[in-house]
Amino acid sequence: MGKYNSGNSDAESSGGRAKGSLRDEIAARLHEQGAAPSGDEKKGREKPGKGPQKKRSVTKNILTANITGPLGRIKLRDVTAFCEELALLLNSGMPLVQSLKKLAERNPSFRMAGVIRNMAEVIESGGTFAGAASKHEDVFGVQFVSMFKAGERSGTLTTAIQRVADRGEIMLERRHRIVSMLTYPVIVVVAAFLVIGFGFSRAMVALGPMLEELGVSVPWTMAMLLNIGESMLTAGFWFRALAFIVALAFLYWAVMKLRPVRLVRDRFLVRCPIIGPLLKQSLVARFSRVFATMLNAGVSVPEALDGVRDVMRNELARLTVARTKAAVQEGGRIVPALEHERIFPLLAYEMMEVGEETGALGDVFARLADIYEKKAADDMEILGKLVQPAVIVTLALVVGFIVIAMFQVYTTLIMHAGAM
Repeated sequence: MGKYNSGNSDAESSGGRAKGSLRDEIAARLHEQGAAPSGDEKKGREKPGKGPQKKRSVTKNILTANITGPLGRIKLRDVTAFCEELALLLNSGMPLVQSLKKLAERNPSFRMAGVIRNMAEVIESGGTFAGAASKHEDVFGVQFVSMFKAGERSGTLTTAIQRVADRGEIMLERRHRIVSMLTYPVIVVVAAFLVIGFGFSRAMVALGPMLEELGVSVPWTMAMLLNIGESMLTAGFWFRALAFIVALAFLYWAVMKLRPVRLVRDRFLVRCPIIGPLLKQSLVARFSRVFATMLNAGVSVPEALDGVRDVMRNELARLTVARTKAAVQEGGRIVPALEHERIFPLLAYEMMEVGEETGALGDVFARLADIYEKKAADDMEILGKLVQPAVIVTLALVVGFIVIAMFQVYTTLIMHAGAM
């Protein structure tokens, strides 16, 4: 079994992942090879604007912590940690199978350790790393497996593994942003539902008999609130609501099994005024990142398009990529075929046209991925900031409706008392 060695300094870029004695062993190997960086070199390689290195490592440890326990399901943070540690070991000169066995022994996740151990067995039997990873596609995903294949074909497996780790970090950070943005609105909505749905409903139910006893005509606003309150205090209401939600979810799941339905849905989403532009940015970022990675690894354009199609989840995008591959195989160009459904922003097509004319497709698509990944993240953050005021305005409208209903009842009672 051959070794994957590297004389560059990529190993330091993942600092902070290896744990305990494993980190010491890697450092010792790098030192023996004369590749261990000094303190000044580490400082020189720190990225500008990222703040102290200590703070960054703490954040990475939080993201990659195994919080599901030894029997929990494998998460993206586990895969990212595995790839970073494996890249470190390979860069230090350790053979691939030995690196996998060492990581399997020290991995805190029981399931992840089993996956790593199985990969080592496949490679020892004469298989490839990408082939071993493809047996666990539910763990690594089609995109990561395609990147492994491209790395092996070009003889840059270690670099491909490090790129997968970096990609995992980006995905984790993006997911962390989304969760942070949605946490406050969800808490506010749940709290408001509990207060209005249960506390206010009980008050409404107590108010109804009193109004009937006085013979006061109930305004339509208060009648609506009384009906809602009485319904929410019965077990039948919650049973029907739960049954409706389950039936709706099952119906959606069953319908989305049909490819024509998914195609209609995705075509509609791409053309939506608000969701459409954000979805187009995400599509071009994913397409460009995988396509550039495979092209730069020496994969042919048709094979790269196959890899892109496998990682695209949008059915319209998958159809467009398949048509593009067919056009390329018939001697056509990439950009005109991609323009057929207009699933990307117009600027992206112009940059693709330049890359195709100059023969620098890999570089242009890599640049496109950088641009639109950042743009999509920024727009998602802006959208998340708009969610909070939207939730507050919605709650204000609900509370305002309740206040109007109470005021109408109050006015009716005063008029009734004056008539007496």
